[in-house]
Order: sequence, then C-alpha cells, then structure tokens
Amino acid sequence: MKKLILFLVLFPGLNYLAAQDTIQLPVCKYITWISLINTGEKIKGVLYKVRDSSVVLIHYSMMNGNIPQTIMKSDINFSMLNILKMRKNYAPLKGALLGTLGGGVLGGFYSNFIFENIVWETGIPPDKGKYIITGGFYGAILGTAFGTLVGMRWNRFIINGDKSRFIKSQVKLKKYSYLH
Repeated sequence: MKKLILFLVLFPGLNYLAAQDTIQLPVCKYITWISLINTGEKIKGVLYKVRDSSVVLIHYSMMNGNIPQTIMKSDINFSMLNILKMRKNYAPLKGALLGTLGGGVLGGFYSNFIFENIVWETGIPPDKGKYIITGGFYGAILGTAFGTLVGMRWNRFIINGDKSRFIKSQVKLKKYSYLH
C-alpha cells in the first residue's frame, strides 16, 4: 500500500523531469517567419518585441544538420527585413477539425433535404440513414480541405528594407509580438 501511495505522489512529477531536457521557445499565440534581404535566409521563431527600428526574434540556432541546439535572440534591423509572415500556432489543424465538424453537419443536413425531396417526388422510400451518413462523410471531407486552407492563411507584412513601410506596419506587428 505504501508503494502505491508513493507511486501516486511521484508519478505527476515525472512530467517535469522530462521537461528539463528539451529546448523550448516561449509560449506564444503566433509563429513568425522572416525572410532577410540579400541573403535569402528564412528564420522561423517567435516575434519577441517590436522596437523603433528593429524587431527582436527568438529562434533556434541549427548546428548539426536540422537539429536545434540553442535558443537565440536576434535583433534584426528594418533594413534587413524583406517579408514577415505570421500565423497562429496550430491554425491549419484547428481549421481542419472545425471544417470536418461543420462540413459533416452541413453535408448531413443537405443530404436529409435531398432525401425528403426524393421521397416526395418518387414515392419510393430509400434508406434514409444511408443518404445522411454518405452526405455527412462527403461534407466532412470537403470541410476538412476548406478548413485546412483557411487555417494556412498568413498575415504578411512586406517591408523590403523600407523604413516608411516598417513604421506603417509597426502597430500591427506589435499585436503579434510576445511583449506588446
């Protein structure tokens, strides 16, 4: 009995032990991609802060191939910024799930409407459940595709190294930053 109580007390703490080994970015609503002028380099990370003439990005530094080694904080001047793109975390997944649910329900309602018209015109009662499930299935497939496409939408800011463009987009960029 003592071993069971000890196990139940210590088991929730195992999750915290595993968390010490991984490198994690700060939890933020938005993920940011920045492409730089003249280098063609693209950096993915969290927009930490928007300053008067630069942005601060927290991102991974890649050392051994594509394995993230350390977290870096980069201060990128407006003259180096080409395009900033932001998207909510897991937006395509959330869009796909909502699209599946909405498409399935709408497909079921639409097939039920068609079923009622078939019975009224022909007088032959087909299998109602078959029509509704089939319509819901096809509606869910279309809804998943549509929801994923909607979730993949970017909020794009084209700076192209121009200070006036950077100043115009500063207020909007601050909404996407970790420290606003």
